[in-house]
Amino acid sequence: MADWVLDQDISKDTFDYAPQEIQLQLIVFINIIPNLYGILHATLPSVLVYFFYFENNDLYASYPLSDDCAVGFAYRMGHNDYTGTTCLDENDEFYTVYKVQCEAVFQNMRRTKDATFDYNYSSHQHKSIFINNFYYFVEADSPREFSMCIEFDDPIAGGKAYACVDANYMSIVSTLDNFNSKLKGYHFVTNIGFNNVFYFPQSTSSPLTPTEYIYNWNINYKLDEKDYLMLLESFFY
Repeated sequence: MADWVLDQDISKDTFDYAPQEIQLQLIVFINIIPNLYGILHATLPSVLVYFFYFENNDLYASYPLSDDCAVGFAYRMGHNDYTGTTCLDENDEFYTVYKVQCEAVFQNMRRTKDATFDYNYSSHQHKSIFINNFYYFVEADSPREFSMCIEFDDPIAGGKAYACVDANYMSIVSTLDNFNSKLKGYHFVTNIGFNNVFYFPQSTSSPLTPTEYIYNWNINYKLDEKDYLMLLESFFY
């Protein structure tokens, strides 16, 4: 089974009143579920969820339903609360259902298309593949995940659409940690345009910039510049 969400008005009971383009998009999505079933089982446990987002009409569709239920996301889709955020509808009111454009995943992708945020914009103006930082649902004690999306032109409603996966972050971390263990120094991975770190050795709750992690890392690990910084801190404070 799969799930989908559009807005506060259209549900399975009022689906007949939805615009024809949305009905067609969901019909196409339903028809590819058997393919998604096969792909999912071929990619488990690395990939957890496949989902689609259509920017032109805000339609979101996800497979499988079981994972969305396991982390409490299925409930959140229909009972979301963006109060206190800057994400408002056309009437300047807060959304009460799940909206992809309000999430950090989509906001990060939009930043990479703007020279104001992405210092690589001039050389990567036509990027269509996006890899986001990890996240997890604290209340569900879920594993860390990260989203990978491919942008494509929506042939039904026009505009841009995204085919995405939520992948298991920790399986990649174990590989990168193993690589780091063979080095005398360390390496890290950053997201182009997001100004965040995708991977840094011994990361804890959330990605930070490289400088922040260097100086907040294991106290027993010594770098010349860290020793100097700690000396300055002890001198001034």
